[in-house]
Amino acid sequence: MHKIMLGVAIALIGLGMSSSANAWPPPTYPCNASNQGAQTATQFGSGYIVWECDGQNWQFMLQYVCDSQGNNCIPL
Repeated sequence: MHKIMLGVAIALIGLGMSSSANAWPPPTYPCNASNQGAQTATQFGSGYIVWECDGQNWQFMLQYVCDSQGNNCIPL
């Protein structure tokens, strides 16, 4: 039962954080044809968001949540 509750809690947190990922600003350096396909990460809290350049804009790829020391990161 505890594993089910933990799974539900992680899923709910993931839904909330994934929907808020678009509210986080993308990388500050430009995305253009010269760096198309490049990936980078921006930090938020103890986790980070991975972005990919599509040749014009940074696109959200994946969000990671880490423990308070910034380790043991899991993708959402």
